[in-house]
Amino acid sequence: MRDMSGLRCTNGSFVTNIAIRLELDRCICKFTHEMRNADFRAK
Repeated sequence: MRDMSGLRCTNGSFVTNIAIRLELDRCICKFTHEMRNADFRAK
């Protein structure tokens, strides 16, 4: 089993990696969104 970055890993850690990545993406999206809102309010 290989993940997107080409690292070998077991099914368990592969799934965990995806979950962590999705969670990070969500946090980053939310953060970016809030930064944009703050920018918008500042203008």
